[in-house]
Amino acid sequence: MDKRGLSIVEIIAVVAIMGIVAGIGSVSAIAIVNRQRKNATISSLNEIYKQAKSILYQAQMESGIEAVTVVSDEFCYATLTDMIDSKLVDGEKYKSTDNEIYFCYYGEETWVVIGVTPTTSKPDSTNNATVNNVIVTFDFTNDKFKRA
Repeated sequence: MDKRGLSIVEIIAVVAIMGIVAGIGSVSAIAIVNRQRKNATISSLNEIYKQAKSILYQAQMESGIEAVTVVSDEFCYATLTDMIDSKLVDGEKYKSTDNEIYFCYYGEETWVVIGVTPTTSKPDSTNNATVNNVIVTFDFTNDKFKRA
């Protein structure tokens, strides 16, 4: 008898092994995509923070930028939402969905406050905000956003 080919049991075993390998690969791929999405959001927020520094400094000089709330000669702030709505920052998807993000400027120092009304004193820590489905906070030690 000439036996060429595979038996049904061998085919089922190969298909099962391929399914297991594909399942493991897809879970890993999903995790990598999610990590990259979160890193991209953090990177974008740090770029927005750099833009906010410039915008707030300009507002102190010109007092004509409507997204910025000027409180005194030395203190002003802008929210992420207002900066996006005024087209000062590109990226509708970066709006905070739970806590607002405030960019504050006092004297020559800029910082971020999340979820509370900004004051002229730089806080020690902030709350969290969800931006683009990523929970973020601001790290005062390194002066940038990070995942919470």
